[in-house]
Amino acid sequence: MFGRTDFAAVLVLLSLAVLPGCGGEQAGAAGTGVTPEVRVSKSSPPARVVAASAPAGGVFVHPGTPLTLSDLKTLKAYVDQGRQPWKSAYDMLARDGRAQPTYGMAGPFAKVSRAPDVNLWPWRNDMMAVWNLSRMWYFTGNDNYAKKAREILLAWATTQ
Repeated sequence: MFGRTDFAAVLVLLSLAVLPGCGGEQAGAAGTGVTPEVRVSKSSPPARVVAASAPAGGVFVHPGTPLTLSDLKTLKAYVDQGRQPWKSAYDMLARDGRAQPTYGMAGPFAKVSRAPDVNLWPWRNDMMAVWNLSRMWYFTGNDNYAKKAREILLAWATTQ
């Protein structure tokens, strides 16, 4: 379905849309029409992003991406070793209803806004589910988590 590096790249790109206040208002680099690049690692091919700003021809380093691939590898190793507090945090994640392949979506809705609050919390819950399911997929290797995250994203992306 997805390679782990490909899925990490998807998470980086998703975080541009999911993390509030991290771009999305501008198209291109400072109105120049230049589409900045996002790289997951130095060896990964660049992905083009419209909802971000960077110096013309520069590489955009997202300030709000919470975990790198290196971070995920370290966390997985700690969880697999049973190290604390990482193992107990993983156990909490695994018990979260938004981290289950059986998660029942709160949306999608054609309109989401924050002021006034229109379907904001259903959207946030579903995006948190995508984040949780993505991490569970990485930690367990169980494709059902990735399939559910994809299902949620596609449902929201195709609702008009």
